[in-house]
Amino acid sequence: MNNQEKNNVGIWMDNHHAFIISSEGGSYVIQKKIDRELHADESYKNEHFELSKDTAELKKYFKAISDEIIHDHGIFIFGPGKVQEEFKNVLKELAQFKTKEIVLGAASKMSDKQMVAKVIAHFDGTKN
Repeated sequence: MNNQEKNNVGIWMDNHHAFIISSEGGSYVIQKKIDRELHADESYKNEHFELSKDTAELKKYFKAISDEIIHDHGIFIFGPGKVQEEFKNVLKELAQFKTKEIVLGAASKMSDKQMVAKVIAHFDGTKN
């Protein structure tokens, strides 16, 4: 079985946006962009409230991404910062993802073509 038959997916993500990159018709393309919903509420400023609101927004963001990749086996998560590691930890806690191969990679801002090329390079370089 080759990598594409196993439904591999790449995710470039930062704290605000995620790009889902998977195979369509034999070639990798960006399938979807998911934006984290941020709600600015200037009327109520409280550090505890802001922290819990941020945590709730992050959970919704992670849920939206995980819903898109639930059927994929090989998952390559990359991007700037540390949100990728947080997301991987969340996935590993979910029963549906416990047996999936989840790999992290680092990357800064990238063009759409660069993101797709990085996913292709990752999965073509993976030996099973």
